[in-house]
Amino acid sequence: MSKPDKPVSPLSLAEAMAILMALPENNKEGFLNIAEHMGNFTGVFATGASRATAVRERMNSAGEFGLATLKTDMNRTFREIGTTITALDSMAGKNTALLNRLAKAVEWGYSLEQDAILPPISDQIKVKSGDALELQSLASILDNLLHQIRPLIAELISGCQQTHALISHLNRRMVADLESSRQGLQRLKKQTQHVLTTMTHQVGEISIVCRDMEKRSQTVNAMLGELVQAMQYDDITAQRVSHAVITLGQVEEKMLLLSQQENLRPWVVLAMRIVVDQLEESSADLVTALQTIQHELTRISDHAVDQAKGVQQLRGVGLDFRQAVAELTHHLNSALRLGIFDEGLPGEFLRVVSQAENGIFQAKRAMSAIALSAGRMENLAGSLRNRGNERMQILTGTILELSHRVQQEKDTVQLELTSAAESLHQISNIFMEQVMPILMRNNAMLRRMPLSVQQVDNHNTDNLAALADNLAEAQSTVIQIMLLAAEMTFHVRFKKQVQKVVEGLQEMIHEYSGGKDLEGDLASLAAEFQDLAALYTMDSERRILQQALNLDSDATPAPPAEDDGFELF
Repeated sequence: MSKPDKPVSPLSLAEAMAILMALPENNKEGFLNIAEHMGNFTGVFATGASRATAVRERMNSAGEFGLATLKTDMNRTFREIGTTITALDSMAGKNTALLNRLAKAVEWGYSLEQDAILPPISDQIKVKSGDALELQSLASILDNLLHQIRPLIAELISGCQQTHALISHLNRRMVADLESSRQGLQRLKKQTQHVLTTMTHQVGEISIVCRDMEKRSQTVNAMLGELVQAMQYDDITAQRVSHAVITLGQVEEKMLLLSQQENLRPWVVLAMRIVVDQLEESSADLVTALQTIQHELTRISDHAVDQAKGVQQLRGVGLDFRQAVAELTHHLNSALRLGIFDEGLPGEFLRVVSQAENGIFQAKRAMSAIALSAGRMENLAGSLRNRGNERMQILTGTILELSHRVQQEKDTVQLELTSAAESLHQISNIFMEQVMPILMRNNAMLRRMPLSVQQVDNHNTDNLAALADNLAEAQSTVIQIMLLAAEMTFHVRFKKQVQKVVEGLQEMIHEYSGGKDLEGDLASLAAEFQDLAALYTMDSERRILQQALNLDSDATPAPPAEDDGFELF
């Protein structure tokens, strides 16, 4: 047969007071654990907000990470490249005019060369004539002049043709480079504008996320204020429990006197009922406070999750920003590959201009010699025109016509050559004074701009590194709150122990009251509860006391003015 269960010993007042005195220390450890974490939570969001503020300030001071300066430099560079293309267009137009002048000089030279192809005049002189020796001498000189003028004409043609070929080749290259550069510049403008617009939007996203972090810190601070209010129940509960212990101490003293003073029994019963009500309400208030704490911690955890998501969003934006930086760098390097930035163009231009100047100088010198020889030929041919045979007269007449043509057209040809030299000089000045400085400046700026772009990327990298700490701290906060919530079980023990004491006291109340309600006017006992009324300094304690005695609030004595040793909130 099984043995009957051993009866549970009733709880004594001493045991009840011992249990109650141990409870505040248990609660304090739990509340201290929460308080320690609260400081960490405050620091996490405050530090995160400080980093976000630093990022925004850096963005503002650098002008959107330096994008504002980069946009200005890029627009100025593209505008100057457009100016360079316009100057090169002007050069191409002058090249065309120069080529037309050279073409006219070449055409004139070919025509003159054709007319200068004549048989020797000295072969037409008959030896038998009386003045044969004189005529022979004059004819030989004239033949020699004709012989000299033909190479000069060829030199004129050669100089003009050489210059024409050089300028034509340079002009074709410039036109091709201009066309490709014009199209490439328009394409680069659109591409870089698109990339810069994208990067500006990305900077705006970073700014929005940083502002959210700053606002989140303020929100969490407000939540921590709610936590602080709930944390006050540590001291409030400890004070109410201590008052219960004091009351039970008085109950214990009066119980010892019951054998001699039976009239103390109502006071003992009422005092224990008051303690029961006080303990039950304290337990309920403590549970409510912890529920509030858990609710606020959950909200803080949600904000920490949002903080982590914000940083992860910034990581994505940062990676896209880095991709945009790489794309922008590629476009800027492409600008350096425009035809007008061909490193061989300045050297070729200077070489062509130098050779062209030599060619025009050669043509001008040949033209001067042709004019001089034509003048001498005109004089000699005039002295021979009416002498000698008919054949000789025809030849001298042809030479006179050739000489007259040279004398009449030499100024026109020389003007064309002079104008060609001036056009070449103007082209050289445009290139050296307008085009070349801008090309050099643009080249330097385009080579420097990738460094500026890299600086922008460095800002982005620094900011991501700074905000990465926010991610780690936010994730750590979520985990800490999870662990803290799991550790917040001390109220369970408090509630269990309070319930144990309450049950013990209720048994005592039943025992000392005989299971009956107290008879008589309870209000008459109010004077005897003056000491408890003075002890209960909190409104909740005084309210329970009033309910137990069926008294109005005005009938309950006010608490003492002196400090009772407890810090109230």
